[in-house]
Amino acid sequence: MTPGSFAAAALLGDEKPWTDILRALGATEGVAQGRRAASAVDVPAAAIGFECRLAAIRSRIDFGMLVLAADAISAGRSANGAPGISGFLRRWTTGDGPLAEESPYAMFEMDAADRGGATPSVFFRLRTAREAAAVGVGRTEAEHRDCLHAAALDGLRASGADCGEALQAGIAQAFASLGPDGRVLHVGRMLGRAGQVRLFVSLPHAEMRSFLDAVGLARIVDSAAEIERRYGLGRARVELQVEIGPGASERVGVEFPLHHPVAVTRLEGFRSLFAALAADGLCAPEKAAALLAWPGFRVSAKPLAAAPAGLMCALSHVKIAIQPGRPPSAKCYFSASGARC
Repeated sequence: MTPGSFAAAALLGDEKPWTDILRALGATEGVAQGRRAASAVDVPAAAIGFECRLAAIRSRIDFGMLVLAADAISAGRSANGAPGISGFLRRWTTGDGPLAEESPYAMFEMDAADRGGATPSVFFRLRTAREAAAVGVGRTEAEHRDCLHAAALDGLRASGADCGEALQAGIAQAFASLGPDGRVLHVGRMLGRAGQVRLFVSLPHAEMRSFLDAVGLARIVDSAAEIERRYGLGRARVELQVEIGPGASERVGVEFPLHHPVAVTRLEGFRSLFAALAADGLCAPEKAAALLAWPGFRVSAKPLAAAPAGLMCALSHVKIAIQPGRPPSAKCYFSASGARC
């Protein structure tokens, strides 16, 4: 087991460092979802996290666990009764092929019980050119992007996706539409739902409109620009989630990392963002108050079996989802980890 990783189930009992915030957010079923995900994946976790919808006072909450490739390999286990996850884990841990070469970690997310089945969705990270260079892999930027493109398709096929012409064309268009400073950060397959494919991209603010136009989301460009203007705090880069391929919806998630360097202090960045969300009806005032009162960093007061002594708990990011004909919605993500991932 990698130093800092732990058995996720050990952190999903009562009275853990995030129990108070789950209660304050009006949702405690995230712990039950966590137990389901930990059972389905059965691999040590480097971090666990929760996803909370912000507008309603009471709402369902989803659970995720972040797994390092090294831990998945050493565990030598596949998922229990989840073919898409089992196939992904087998391909990821063989050490042969683009997925194993380019993806250092993956996130497995279990939806709340009323949203999907018992299979977690999978989101796998693609390493940056700098990360590749740090381990002695020399390649041009174009070569690196080609490697990530191949890894994206490799991981999707391993998870059971039908990578036919339409999906391949959509992914190729997304990679080709990014400028030299744009990056595909994660690739996701929503196994817990209808199997949709999502790409998570980071790109300069000035390139957001052209990218959304190129991937067929022209109708949402103005809404995304307004969300970024309203909540972006003048940041130079944007992070977006887009659906690609057959069955893709005209839906974009605009992410706001709460650790993102901005022109104000981190705490004031929290306050400004949650105050604006509450003012616009995207966050219940009670939830905004609870999130701002909860320490963004906490060390566990109790030793936890199979977990590191120092457990870092942090607010991670806010995502605002926009879709034509629907009002925007906001979610907050917070996590606990024993190692910096």
